[in-house]
Amino acid sequence: MHATPYLDEVRRRAAEAESRASAALADLAAAEAVQVALPAFTADVRDASELSVAECREQYVARFRPLLIRSIGALTDPTPWTLAWLREHCGQKCAAVNVGGSQMAASCEVAGVEVMTIDDLAQRIEARSSGRSAYLYDCSLPLKLPALCERLAVPVYFAHDWLQRTRRLHAFSRSWPSLFVGATGTRSSLHIDQWKGHFWMAQLCGAKRWTIFHPEDAWWPLRLQGAFLFLRCAASLHASVL
Repeated sequence: MHATPYLDEVRRRAAEAESRASAALADLAAAEAVQVALPAFTADVRDASELSVAECREQYVARFRPLLIRSIGALTDPTPWTLAWLREHCGQKCAAVNVGGSQMAASCEVAGVEVMTIDDLAQRIEARSSGRSAYLYDCSLPLKLPALCERLAVPVYFAHDWLQRTRRLHAFSRSWPSLFVGATGTRSSLHIDQWKGHFWMAQLCGAKRWTIFHPEDAWWPLRLQGAFLFLRCAASLHASVL
């Protein structure tokens, strides 16, 4: 049986990462000197009022440059979606929830996931008890909470989602937009988009901080086995809704 193009690409990336890591480990000083000499990796902050769709796609999306867009306008009805509002309108809906920080695990395991109602999730978040934390992580709205899709607008900058325009349906055709709901202090581990594509997130309520690394440094984290090497890290992006 022939391997699929997808698996071929996964193997190619893994082999490239192993090769670059081996070369870096052979001479860490030289590898770090190369990294330091590379151009700075910065994250821009732009206001939606002076950022056109064309510029966003040409200068940021096409070049894989991180961007924080402010004042993009209301995306939900009502604005914002709050925990209380979600309980009122979706309280009895069930979803798979990560508990005990299982979203930080390097592998996907059902042991760290519980199916519960949105009402139960909200109670755990509000209680902030010493028990296991709960985090609604990447919950597909079209598949799990379809009624919310009618109350959500996708920013015009990101309306050209090619994963939803394929000729045939695939496993992720109806996966997004998705919803994240967590308590203060909730975080996720370092990860990379398996499609090697683009990702956008709208901060509807509260605050979130991202740390983003240059795409060409993606081989490093899992391959140097604890050895330190300078990485081009974009200034941490922070978004908040007051």
